[in-house]
Amino acid sequence: LLGYHNLPAGHSISSYSNMLFKRFTLIAAVVPLVVSASSKLKGSKNVEEHHRDLFFSWMQEHGRDYSDSNELLARMQVWLDNHAYIEQHNSESHSYTLGHNQFSDMTLDEYQQYNKLGKYSPGILTPSNKERPVVVEDGN
Repeated sequence: LLGYHNLPAGHSISSYSNMLFKRFTLIAAVVPLVVSASSKLKGSKNVEEHHRDLFFSWMQEHGRDYSDSNELLARMQVWLDNHAYIEQHNSESHSYTLGHNQFSDMTLDEYQQYNKLGKYSPGILTPSNKERPVVVEDGN
């Protein structure tokens, strides 16, 4: 079966058998690890499918329709990043929880720009003396 007639130079049947035994032992040790890793990958695929389904449900709930597959994938990645942030926050001890809303496919920068916050804020607008309207009385 293994072809002992073509032994590598310098090997006896005994030494070759020992070498094969070591290789088979190594393979026997590695195969369960590979099987375990592949089952974890299948488990992670189920998680990925679950997250994808959540995203598509969110899209439907909020009436989202993206112009092409590149935008869809980009928005899904942003949503997934926000989802991970929400999950992490909610797993910790806080006095409040986070959840998805109509802005869940926006980055923080896009959200701030949309709502004129942060660096997009016009600041606090207060009238100064120069900006106050001048009242002109006509003397009547």
